[in-house]
Amino acid sequence: MKVVTVASPIKYSNIWIDGHRTHLHNGDRFFYVAADQVKDLPQVLFVKDFRARIYKPAVYSECSRCRFVGHRANSEECPAKAPEEVQQSTEAFQGAHNPLSNLHKCPEGCSWDSNQDVEVCSSEHEFQYEKLVEHSHADVAERLCEESPLDMMKVASRKVPEPNVLKSWSDKERFVMKQACQNKFNNCEHARAALLSSKSELAEATKDLKWGTGLDKQRTIECMPEYWPGNNMMGAILKEIRSDLLEELRLSQMSNRTEKRKDTSPPTPAFSKAARQ
Repeated sequence: MKVVTVASPIKYSNIWIDGHRTHLHNGDRFFYVAADQVKDLPQVLFVKDFRARIYKPAVYSECSRCRFVGHRANSEECPAKAPEEVQQSTEAFQGAHNPLSNLHKCPEGCSWDSNQDVEVCSSEHEFQYEKLVEHSHADVAERLCEESPLDMMKVASRKVPEPNVLKSWSDKERFVMKQACQNKFNNCEHARAALLSSKSELAEATKDLKWGTGLDKQRTIECMPEYWPGNNMMGAILKEIRSDLLEELRLSQMSNRTEKRKDTSPPTPAFSKAARQ
């Protein structure tokens, strides 16, 4: 029989926002106990009708970033903690309000034709349309083009659940997403401006382990990229597109300077031409 001793009065948990504890309570209650055999205690027990979680020292000290035991996530010992200069250079984006997100719906009047000759206004629309067509749901895809990108994504995930995704689609989905994003940034001025002015490291701060970092926005910024649990495929795609746009801009500026020099160069005097002849 394990004996524990209550070591504190009942306390109230606080709400945390962006890594900082506020003075507001979230409704959770807890208290500290002392036990001789900590490692043998269960992780969960019931006190009357209430389910209680036991946080043991070894569990509580596990770092939520690097998963090593012995320090907290905010500790300087953590190898996954990003230094200030890395945090300042990371652009973490999420949600339809952000122009970098594939869920962002471009302003009214800003649209383009997809490869299927269907007018769309977000890269998510184009991506999900291609996915539905690939899986023989073209009729559903056409009906959803007027819906929001998020609604279209939800319906597509129900029509084509992950276990039923064709290998042919898995092999080309990254290419399709990159093409959809290229169309977006080529046709949507304010989205292109947001991409060209973004920070060096781009990260989709979502729990999606394929397209995103697998972390929320704050944890994405505070964590070194190599410790992100997700692949951040969307961030990598946007960095490639940004690099292409910057190269196009550089070549265009060089061409304009060359043309300007030609236009401003003084004409060759007539007597010089005669002398050469």
